[in-house]
Amino acid sequence: MKRPAALFLASLLLALPGSAQDTCSSLSITAEVNPLRPVQTVTVQFDGSSASDLVYLVAGPTLGETTLNLRTLGVLVLDLDRPFTTMLLGTADSNGDLTKTYKLPSDLGLELNAEAVGFAISPNAGGKPTARFCKSNVVTFEL
Repeated sequence: MKRPAALFLASLLLALPGSAQDTCSSLSITAEVNPLRPVQTVTVQFDGSSASDLVYLVAGPTLGETTLNLRTLGVLVLDLDRPFTTMLLGTADSNGDLTKTYKLPSDLGLELNAEAVGFAISPNAGGKPTARFCKSNVVTFEL
């Protein structure tokens, strides 16, 4: 049985040829606990991708290396070991940036690692669609 995260990511992307890139963007995650309520505000900031890229967050407990063979899309090498989960954060703005804020219960007792991946499809010189990936640095954060 194939891994659910790889299937999820592959199902969201079209089966087109692609190329992977080294780290070309920056990710930061901060968590601020509300002193009056058992809630924390988690801010995810992604910078440095291309305008209008779809941005996915990949999070898991263990650093390592996972190679995702996305067939005709190419190969994406993540700096996280399995198991991990993926989440679509949204679309990068005209500067290639994306910031999202979430309210979560505080003191969950989780230490996670995360990496973001920008994704876009554009025509190559021959006019055929090509996938492009823009990976971020890996950050460790606590919830």
